[in-house]
Amino acid sequence: MNVEILDAEGVKIAGTFDARYIDPGREQRFTVSMWLKDVHLWCIENPYLYTARFTVYSGEEIIPAKLVDKIEIPFGIRSIEFTKDNGFFLNGQHVKIQGLALHHDAGLLGAAVPEKVWERRLLKLREMGCNAIRNAHSAASPELLDMCDKFGLMVFDEFHDEWQIPGKRIIPTSILNFRKPAIPALAPASILISGVIKTPPLLSAATATILR
Repeated sequence: MNVEILDAEGVKIAGTFDARYIDPGREQRFTVSMWLKDVHLWCIENPYLYTARFTVYSGEEIIPAKLVDKIEIPFGIRSIEFTKDNGFFLNGQHVKIQGLALHHDAGLLGAAVPEKVWERRLLKLREMGCNAIRNAHSAASPELLDMCDKFGLMVFDEFHDEWQIPGKRIIPTSILNFRKPAIPALAPASILISGVIKTPPLLSAATATILR
């Protein structure tokens, strides 16, 4: 497997290669480390994005004829900090979060929202001075998070909410089985918070213990 890091202009700035034999039908986990010098930080005003390119080859030669699979993942580099006295800091700079809740659908267009519709909505929000969104009640689509990365919108990524029917509250079993961190190592730079359920008083003590 070959791993390359590209800058915003598509220029390779780092890379590494790991050759292993994997039996057909088996899985193999790879862990690689690289240093990036003089990095450009992702921020609201300049949402700089790098690209991690992963390519898998058959054999030890890195040549087009041996290419088996390829995936490219955009990512940003930034630091975040929440303090009880001074609020939120992005890359060491104090930032006031000015956002709103955004549901997964687009009105009459339904839940399968065309990307152009999301693009128009997010750009309008940026023009209004909005710098953050909470995707209300359900996890955001990868396409939406990619746009938030690109446009410099911070995200509260709500994994799930509860549902209600007359006389009964339902908490999805996916929440009760929620053990692993919701934010992976190479998460979208736009995600600041990842959480479940906006109404914690409705949770039982046992469920709250599980989520902690």
